[in-house]
Amino acid sequence: QGLSAAAGSARARLSWIDPGDSTITKWQYSQDGGTTWKDVPGSGPSTKQYDVTGLMNGTTYTFRIRAVNSNGASSASDAVSVMPSATLLPTITSVEITSTPAEGRVYAGGQTIEVTVTFSSERISVRGRPVLVLNVGGTVDEPADRYADFSHVSEGNKAVFTYLVAFGDKDKNGISIPSAALQFPWPDFDDTAVWNPENGQNVDTQQARLSDDRNHKVNGLRYSGKFDNQKKLEKVPTLTGIGISRPASGDTYRLGETIEIAAYFDGDAFVHGTPRLRFTMDSGTRDAAYSRSFRTDRRGNHLIFEYVVRHGDVDTDGISIGANPIQVNEGNRIYNHFNRKPAVLTHAELGAQAGHKVDTPMLIAGFSATPGDSSVTLAWTDTTTCGSGCVYEFRHRAPGHGPYYYWWHEPTS
Repeated sequence: QGLSAAAGSARARLSWIDPGDSTITKWQYSQDGGTTWKDVPGSGPSTKQYDVTGLMNGTTYTFRIRAVNSNGASSASDAVSVMPSATLLPTITSVEITSTPAEGRVYAGGQTIEVTVTFSSERISVRGRPVLVLNVGGTVDEPADRYADFSHVSEGNKAVFTYLVAFGDKDKNGISIPSAALQFPWPDFDDTAVWNPENGQNVDTQQARLSDDRNHKVNGLRYSGKFDNQKKLEKVPTLTGIGISRPASGDTYRLGETIEIAAYFDGDAFVHGTPRLRFTMDSGTRDAAYSRSFRTDRRGNHLIFEYVVRHGDVDTDGISIGANPIQVNEGNRIYNHFNRKPAVLTHAELGAQAGHKVDTPMLIAGFSATPGDSSVTLAWTDTTTCGSGCVYEFRHRAPGHGPYYYWWHEPTS
């Protein structure tokens, strides 16, 4: 009967597999391992879940269930034990693809894939923009990631996510879902969380996993005329916003930190090559390189650009981003994969962002020059912490015929 139990605060949710027996008149459960039995109120042939309430937190309960028909009670299920707790961390108990492909077992371009994630607590609350990773064309261990948007909460403890199949998506083995698939990919841009409102505990996101499901294959090279989503597929992606990650501490990035800049598009944007996103510090103009994208349904792509802070980077009032900052050319493009039309990349200037300052330490400290016999000994302290990882060589220069001559390589650096 496949009984499972999920503990909550003073309660436990029992779930079991529907045996498909229309002669069942009711179900019964035992919370003491099978000694005493109680009826599941209002149960019948199709019942497959029941919440047992009024339990004592901190007490272990051993549950069994059995079916009853006109011939009597069936044998009891295997026992499962749980301990209700007021501070119990909500966990993912199941992940299921709950949509149905329109054409057999294959989703075509323009169809929506729906995935339902069930949690152990009786209720969950969602804030911000969580996503669920889908492997479309990959495996659980070697993913080809797509990101399904959070849509809504169902039945109190189920989070529903949706993904619109894009042109080019293909998976002949069936969609799979990896461990830790529930993600908050923009934690620094938005306040995002899924939690149990009864005790304020955030959910444990590690349990989500689903192997290749052959009932849910994908062929985005074919368009399904049964769905009115072609306009979405053909929509030219337009840059609608820009977000900047927060420094690791305070309002200032330090040497070696990565600045992530997210470019938000309202359509499905594909990337060819390595476009750049240009921004400005007090110390000059910098280019953040395209790193990755989050392909979603309702929000289109979020393209992430990265820049690693290096020596000499300084900005005392916060980095700024000029108008139309994304740099593309023939080899580096952003476009709609369905009709190959280029993305609209116009965007207003963003002035100095006070929460995004930059400061790096002086590279050379304690410099001295000591004269000798036909020579001068130079000494200094290297203040970097990355050693040869970010310092290639040291150079010096001295006056020659007139102004300073040219830079000399230090042979031992």
